[in-house]
Amino acid sequence: MTMKNENTPKEKAGVVAYRSEQSGEPHVLIVSARKIKDQWVFPVGSVEKDEPLEVAAQRECLEESGYRVDIGEALPRVETATDHRTVRFTFFLARVVGETDQWETDRQRKWVPVSQVVDMLPEIFQGIGRRAVKRILSAAK
Repeated sequence: MTMKNENTPKEKAGVVAYRSEQSGEPHVLIVSARKIKDQWVFPVGSVEKDEPLEVAAQRECLEESGYRVDIGEALPRVETATDHRTVRFTFFLARVVGETDQWETDRQRKWVPVSQVVDMLPEIFQGIGRRAVKRILSAAK
């Protein structure tokens, strides 16, 4: 039996999913947070044993929002520590390629302009949001 090492970071993977809009300004997908009332986050969740980060990120996006995505470049990792464990977040830029009508019913989802998304995120994800917005805007040129 293998015991988990409390010093090993818990891996989480997610996406900053975006799409073009007729207005010309790209929009980014956010979902309602479970643990923080009235807060919006990027789709993100735990990585299963032996699951590649990219696969986990795609799965979490589909489960939490109903959107299928193609994974793009990885963004810089973010770590946070609690009294008990370190959590390491890996986010990927992702383009939406499809949609289902099923996702976690306790989640809301919405598309927001890239110019507004950073201010809607919890502080821990604002740096990721800023980096993603820069990359999305440079790709849109």
